[in-house]
Amino acid sequence: MVSSKSIGVVACGALKSLPDGTTEVKSVHVDALARGRGLARVLMVHLVGTAKSDGYSALVLETGTMDEYSAARGLYEALGFVYCDPIFGYGPASNSAFMRLPLDPANLSPQ
Repeated sequence: MVSSKSIGVVACGALKSLPDGTTEVKSVHVDALARGRGLARVLMVHLVGTAKSDGYSALVLETGTMDEYSAARGLYEALGFVYCDPIFGYGPASNSAFMRLPLDPANLSPQ
């Protein structure tokens, strides 16, 4: 969670442990009033670091394929995520893109 004194909570995200040894990025959101400040990157770098230090083999996520998700997909790509088959708990869906970031716990510096 990221907050600002003037408007309260402005960003949030979570990790969900999966039975295959990976962890899923869940519900990353930055309030419209706080967008454009790099908060999504700060939040994602924190989540990557947390997943690495917790010993997960990979960080996975599902995001939309529509144009409104292009900035999010670009951020994930910049952080080293690659497109993959559907992740645990999901099936193929035309409006979903699945991404994976292999984690090396020995290297705790996210990109």
